[in-house]
Amino acid sequence: MSIKINSFGGVGVWLLRKKASNMTSKLALEITNKQYAKKVQKYVKDFNEGEEIPVFKMVNIETVNRCNGKCAFCPANIYEEKRELKMMPEELFQKIILELKSLQWQGQIFLNVNNEPLIDKNISERAAFVKKQLGDNVIVSMFTNGSLLTIERLASLVGGR
Repeated sequence: MSIKINSFGGVGVWLLRKKASNMTSKLALEITNKQYAKKVQKYVKDFNEGEEIPVFKMVNIETVNRCNGKCAFCPANIYEEKRELKMMPEELFQKIILELKSLQWQGQIFLNVNNEPLIDKNISERAAFVKKQLGDNVIVSMFTNGSLLTIERLASLVGGR
């Protein structure tokens, strides 16, 4: 499994985020919005004007409803989180993936929504299950703040070493 590490500006922005979290969080949100705005607009246009309803190309799955971040704009930051800690049951996760398989779905799966995916201690196994079931026509992705990333964890995400 390949992995792409993107830190919105490299080491400099990462260091800045440590010192000025609110400002860099706002900047990262604006960059992400600009990055996906055109794709979303095209999908909406195709949906409204096309003869066939286009099949969704992205799926987001939140396997744990927690984040360890301090991003002021986010309701899931460690200071604002009000929800009870919940983990997605493995049976539900597998059911979602197997239903996508039955559709012969192709696209990109993000193993996060509004959370830190590495809090899920089984995220590597879940990513491997997705690739095993859906194959090379699916890209498995996740956005992480990297604070829980270790060499061993990275190795398990990219190939189970």
